[in-house]
Amino acid sequence: MVIKPYRWEGLWVFDDAQAELVKEPPFPGADLHLHPVREELDGNIYLWQDADQEG
Repeated sequence: MVIKPYRWEGLWVFDDAQAELVKEPPFPGADLHLHPVREELDGNIYLWQDADQEG
């Protein structure tokens, strides 16, 4: 499964119609400040500046 997170009311969330999920946070701490840095395959790579991590 590939999720495509998006911003909604200041939070990162995703939808999955097959699992009937709408505006679900993709992981604990989804309110982190993530910044898209580049496109890769069918999505984006995001940077978490506070932890100097991307993925």
